[in-house]
Amino acid sequence: MTLTTYKWSITEWHELVDFGLLEGKSVEFLEGEIIEVSPEGVEHSYTNSSIVKYLRSILNNIAEIQESHPITLDNSEPEPDVAIVRLPETIYLFFWLKTLAFSDGMKTRQGLAGSHMRLKPLLLLNVFF
Repeated sequence: MTLTTYKWSITEWHELVDFGLLEGKSVEFLEGEIIEVSPEGVEHSYTNSSIVKYLRSILNNIAEIQESHPITLDNSEPEPDVAIVRLPETIYLFFWLKTLAFSDGMKTRQGLAGSHMRLKPLLLLNVFF
């Protein structure tokens, strides 16, 4: 028996969010699927904050550095740990930090990062701590 998963649209995803059906859940919308993600730990938070401070210091007035905010794409709305952007038209780079015990969701995230047309020069950075 072959299982087929339902692919959600970005509009349906926003409706789920607006109705509060995903409140308190650690999920991201990636390539039409709702993916459960690991909660952020102390080391992750500290590393993320340090990277964001550094990038803001060197990219001041060149691009915006976003920290753990959703980026709406055609069929996804990832919440990368760090994004270097000039919204709405240009996403220069976004990445997630991960520990050695990170979930399989990274495969989906790598596919998303490598395939989306709105991305300019892109790097998916895996930082191990």
